[in-house]
Amino acid sequence: MSAKPSSAKLLAAKPKPANRLSVCIFSKAMAAHRDGRFLWPFSLVSRQLVEQGHEVTVITTAHPDGRTRLAREHGAEVHYLGGTLPEKTDKAFWRESGKRFDELHQTRHFDIVLGRGRSPYGYLAHSRYAKTLPLVSHEGTFPAWLHGYELYSRLFSRQRQRVHALLYAAANRVYASCLMGSRLIVCNSPALAESIRKAFWWRAVHTSYVPYGLSPQEFHAEGTGSDPGPKVTELLRSGRRFVVYVGRVTRNKGAFDLARIMHRLRDRDVSLLIAGSAKNANIRRVKHLS
Repeated sequence: MSAKPSSAKLLAAKPKPANRLSVCIFSKAMAAHRDGRFLWPFSLVSRQLVEQGHEVTVITTAHPDGRTRLAREHGAEVHYLGGTLPEKTDKAFWRESGKRFDELHQTRHFDIVLGRGRSPYGYLAHSRYAKTLPLVSHEGTFPAWLHGYELYSRLFSRQRQRVHALLYAAANRVYASCLMGSRLIVCNSPALAESIRKAFWWRAVHTSYVPYGLSPQEFHAEGTGSDPGPKVTELLRSGRRFVVYVGRVTRNKGAFDLARIMHRLRDRDVSLLIAGSAKNANIRRVKHLS
């Protein structure tokens, strides 16, 4: 194991303004992946942090060409790590990202680490600075295994849920380690924050949430703008009520459970409007359930 940087190196760094943070983000992917056609969560977060005056460094998986690349994306410095697979947070990425973090931290002296899912495991498991800086994780998906417990009343539901939580954490050790090793877990809603606390009930995980929502009024075409399509236009003008689902159509995102709920309503005046990508098989599944 390498020695920690000397005092001389520490003193050589330029002092940062009082309100400016040096932020290191571990991300599965960034702008170069998928030809820039996808806005990754940390692409958006890094841009906003830069606009607020912070210094942002992003460590991500290999460039699509498989090589190590250094890029400047909206003011953030992005390190694409060769020797890893694009968009894969696996052992190679954790090893290389932990190593790169240590190299960068010797001169940049990060103040905080951000991660999502399994992406920051390299910091926790392979960095000699592990746990010396606060890790803040983002979580945007309700634990899929909790869906059934929340929707249906079961005998000894609370006890079974707690056992299920322990088994899930054991089977998904890396993911669980990242969340339990976080100083704070920022969720997309108060309900999601509560579900994360249930998923790790034996640990005092700290959660918070950002106001996250939308107004159906934003889906009404006003003035200029792209045409939402004839089916959506017909729905918006019909005066009917509708539920909006935004995001990828998957089991983990709750799409199938939402379809089941819509079916149980037995209200033909309520429509389900999906705005997001989906595999054909998942679309057929939603139609069948609803």
